[in-house]
Amino acid sequence: MERRIIRAGRLGYIDRMNGTRLLFPALILAGCATAPSVDSGDRQIEVDSHLLLADIALDRQDRDTAMRELLAAAMLSDQPGPAERATRVAHELELTEQGLTAGARWRELASSDERPAWYLGVFETRANRVQRAIAEFTTFMRSLEDRTAGFALVLEALGGEPYTGIATAIMRSLNETFPNVPAGQYALARLALRSGDFELALENAEAASKSNADWIEAQLLYARTLLVTGRTEDSLAIAADLAGRNDELEVQLQYAELLLSAGRPREAETRLNDILADNPGLPEATRALAFLAMTEERVEDAKRYFNDLRGEPNYRSEAFYYLGRIAETEREFLQATRSYSRVTEGTHAVEAQLRTARILYAEQND
Repeated sequence: MERRIIRAGRLGYIDRMNGTRLLFPALILAGCATAPSVDSGDRQIEVDSHLLLADIALDRQDRDTAMRELLAAAMLSDQPGPAERATRVAHELELTEQGLTAGARWRELASSDERPAWYLGVFETRANRVQRAIAEFTTFMRSLEDRTAGFALVLEALGGEPYTGIATAIMRSLNETFPNVPAGQYALARLALRSGDFELALENAEAASKSNADWIEAQLLYARTLLVTGRTEDSLAIAADLAGRNDELEVQLQYAELLLSAGRPREAETRLNDILADNPGLPEATRALAFLAMTEERVEDAKRYFNDLRGEPNYRSEAFYYLGRIAETEREFLQATRSYSRVTEGTHAVEAQLRTARILYAEQND
């Protein structure tokens, strides 16, 4: 199972918090020196004590204690800072109910700040309360003059959430409330494509792409939606035109990926090798070539590419997982278990453990 590492300073959207760590003795002295009354001074000392204990708990990866202390500080303080921090940490740790409590307290203490609505929208989404999430994100959007920025930030909030249908429904409602905003159409197309609503994705990707012919992200998204809806030639024509007019690496990679998805492996391989020639060791190109080799059962090529990815932090666990799969297929069971043991995070971690267990069980019964 993936182990989430808790870092106290890793915060989300619009990071305005002071990251300075609390020094307990200094805070006590400062609180006593500046307190307008004994009661307020005692309260500040207690708030600071809770925050210090939260920091210690975070360092120890004790998320329950950390969140309990952060919430205690948030409820005790009459300043929004502790509530803001509690909200951000709850967001990172995916603690929904605690996040709702902290976010509500933050809003209570900073009613003119738009950010609590953004976080509360995320927490309501995670709680599967769609109408409440829509209400919070609508409040957030209304607080911003720039609708483009607003849609981009809501997409940031929803883009990684696991309930893709809910995320799409929320963004669809926001597009109805704030219509004809290209950034909103783009965001809806992104989420709809992820949730499998391809017609909705196509409609909005096309609208976004027509708003600005030089908007590369929107053009590539339109090309992807055309491909998944069966309009392969139209998709590749758009991607080829973009790749011909733009030297950006991301454009070249996405064109190669579209070629792969369209069943043009040789054209894709040529482009990926050209990309690697210009960008030696580029992990995204190496990874694409590794999967192409696996698909075509070119085992030695696949092993070579996955071995090249072992040193890349973003792809290390995935590379070891597939090296394990290849070794298992070749009945090199010891090598397979060694590779699986290096899969310590990511989507393949549990599967690697299960495969190791099956190998060991089979060996014991031989």
